[in-house]
Amino acid sequence: MSDFLKDFEEMIKTLVSEEISRQLGPYTACQAHIEEPMTDKDEKEFLSIDELCELTGLKKATIYAKRTKREIPAYKFGRELRFKRSEVEDWIDAKRLTYFHSNSGRRAV
Repeated sequence: MSDFLKDFEEMIKTLVSEEISRQLGPYTACQAHIEEPMTDKDEKEFLSIDELCELTGLKKATIYAKRTKREIPAYKFGRELRFKRSEVEDWIDAKRLTYFHSNSGRRAV
């Protein structure tokens, strides 16, 4: 393709893009937000069982058993079991062992 045709094609693309932006106006800001990549603060609020397994390192059977015993908070959406990320993180933090030193050595509390 000749340089003239390449330049002409680029000019047409630019003009069309500018006209679309002008016509859409405020909608382009919404579209730009949609196309942004997810950041840490945009993490999913609810986790699937597979995502929870990945997060905790537990097997599905263990999670189901803990759910049955009401040890781990969960929600049911139709037939799907979901786990609220913030509640799971709180649950994990509550399971953290604290240590203290005594004459007999280190002990978990």
